[in-house]
This record gives sequence, C-alpha cells and structure tokens, in this order.
Amino acid sequence: MTARNLYLNDNCERRTISGSQLSESVANRVPGTIDDIVYLGSSVKYNVTTEIGEAVVRVPVERAVDAKIGDAVVVGWATENAVVLVDDEK
Repeated sequence: MTARNLYLNDNCERRTISGSQLSESVANRVPGTIDDIVYLGSSVKYNVTTEIGEAVVRVPVERAVDAKIGDAVVVGWATENAVVLVDDEK
C-alpha cells in the first residue's frame, strides 16, 4: 500500500464554529484551538489549528462566537459541502 496525502476541500463560509458542542445536525466535527481572529466588517474569520490540520472558518457577525485566541472550539461542516482530494504524487 502506498502512502497518500489527503486533503479536505470545502467552502470556509459553509463551516460552523462553536465554543462548546455543535448541533447533532452537523455531521462532521473536529476540535481545535483558535490561532487568529480577523474582523472583516460583516463577517469574522477564525484560523483554527485542529488535529487534522489548519481550518479557516468565516461566519457572519451575527453568528460569531464569543471566543479569543487560544480558546478551544469545535469546527463543523456538512458532508455535502466537502470534497476529499487525494495527492498520489510522491
């Protein structure tokens, strides 16, 4: 069996973020730590380090979480909003 790199590609605006538990309707979730928060006027962008890599989450200001850099969060996404990409090149 050959080792492969796998990448998850989805739209960062379709991800969700929570300071606690996500709704059961969110099929995929991974815990992480906030590395950076950027306020973009009508939205907020969170850079989160997770056990599967870096995640960027962008949400409207109304859905922003009360969190700061270093806080533990949960990032989630719907299965239909993600594509797994395989890198076969070595």
